Amino acid sequence: MEMKAKFVTAIIVAILLASMVSFISLAYASTATNPFVTDLIAGGGNPASAIDVGDVSIWNDEDYLYVKYETTDDWYLTETHLAVATSLSGIPQTKTGNPIPGKFAYSTCHSPPVTEYVYQIPQTWNDGATLYIAAHAKVVKLIGDCSSWQWATEVIDHKQGTLVGGGPITDSARTDPAKALGAPDNTFYSLGFVSDGDGWIELGFGYPIYNGLNSDIRTIEITWGNRLAYPEETADVYVWPKGGTDWVYAGSVSNHDNSDGSSYVAIPEGITYVEKVKLVDTTSKDNFPPTQYPTADGFDLDAVGAHYLIMAEETAWGYGENFPGKNWATYITYGWEWSVRWPETGTAYIGYEDWTGGDFDYNDFGMSMVVTEFHTPSGIEEIDIRCQGLVKLAGWHHKIHLYWTDGVIGHVHLEEWSKDETVLYRTYEGDFTGLMDVLLFDDTAADVGHITTVHITFEEPVTLTMNPPYDPYIYVYNTGLTYHITDTQSKTMPAGTADLPYILVVPVTWLPPAEGYAIWTVYGDFDDYYVKGSPENWYDNYTGPNPTVPSVPYP
Repeated sequence: MEMKAKFVTAIIVAILLASMVSFISLAYASTATNPFVTDLIAGGGNPASAIDVGDVSIWNDEDYLYVKYETTDDWYLTETHLAVATSLSGIPQTKTGNPIPGKFAYSTCHSPPVTEYVYQIPQTWNDGATLYIAAHAKVVKLIGDCSSWQWATEVIDHKQGTLVGGGPITDSARTDPAKALGAPDNTFYSLGFVSDGDGWIELGFGYPIYNGLNSDIRTIEITWGNRLAYPEETADVYVWPKGGTDWVYAGSVSNHDNSDGSSYVAIPEGITYVEKVKLVDTTSKDNFPPTQYPTADGFDLDAVGAHYLIMAEETAWGYGENFPGKNWATYITYGWEWSVRWPETGTAYIGYEDWTGGDFDYNDFGMSMVVTEFHTPSGIEEIDIRCQGLVKLAGWHHKIHLYWTDGVIGHVHLEEWSKDETVLYRTYEGDFTGLMDVLLFDDTAADVGHITTVHITFEEPVTLTMNPPYDPYIYVYNTGLTYHITDTQSKTMPAGTADLPYILVVPVTWLPPAEGYAIWTVYGDFDDYYVKGSPENWYDNYTGPNPTVPSVPYP
């Protein structure tokens, strides 16, 4: 029966060390606050013509991949297309290797145009996958915004109408079409009453007008005196779509629309860009009896404005590697990066017995530990470790080391601080090859409360054979003996005989027994676990009757 118990406990020790991964939590190296970022490049294929119009940011959490488009310098997104695959061939392409954005799995038309947009893609691949991401966009560089107006800059054509009685308009203050250009200035051009295909003006803006949100075009009409008491003057507004063949009606304007003479119309749906704007007088002569208004000459136009003008239009790609085709399209490779925290929450307790046949209270020295491993698809790139001396109730003195022999090459940076992290006691900087052995605490008698941080970087991503907490072994000054995490000693307890570790790893924030009290007299499930294999969470069940230490300085 005793042999069977020892066999069980030997297995338990091995399983316990391997099962430390049960107490980890996953986080991710690229996050919303620290994403992978690459440029959004327009006009590519030639470095001389390439334009940096913004960024593509990529990050992930446990469930989703996020791809964010963001433009700068007055560039706006009008369309975005996104493909995500675990191989380059998984991105839709022609037979010659040119990508086909129209067949990408994710796409959005942005009307009005936007300066940022985020795709949230459900995770359907494994941690460690390398993703191939093609981020395509159509972008425009806009002049203006929803709160400003860009005023007409040229008269493309015009044909003035007549006075209400049919005669020509001769007042020079009303016959110059250039007075309809620029910002409102109380000078104007009279359209004139329509008599024979006249009474109109065509205006340009230097750039095409973009069809944005709500009203796109504003007209300013001049009426002296009491506007509402004066008869109504009206005009129809037409737009010429970019590449179009005819005018399209956009709306009507009136001198009675607003007290400041402003009127607003929207570019019709389905028209993205407008090359020019035309106003045609529609004022009713019935409103102006010639005997009463002999000089009436229709709608008096001071200015015409547009919210958005398009300075440029381009295709853009998230910068990365070239597709195999002949165009300049690019794709991004993204490692599904993540970090592993041990323990999942709080801090782990690591307690030591410093001699064979001791009292098994695991408070000869005790420290907390938190480990964060930073993983990529190729392996672990970095490790951060934070330890704090919590308790030291043994009479002997010790050193605590961190050790592994995984055949890897790297660099370690260590700092030992006071409890409040205001005083730096010790630093260490060094390289290692194959074997790593760093000193966490150099004198446990003086190090209770001290905080040691360790940052490890590897020459290239590695796979370690040991899980956190690795091997935080103890060296006892008084005996010259060393005890590693796998070392055990036999002990008979109420539940039977088992091999107990010199180094106890408790993967939660925890209080050890008070001095001189064996652990199974404080945590009653301890001996059952080491003899029988359960319950695994023995450390959660304080049973007494004996006490724990009153407190320890957990951070």
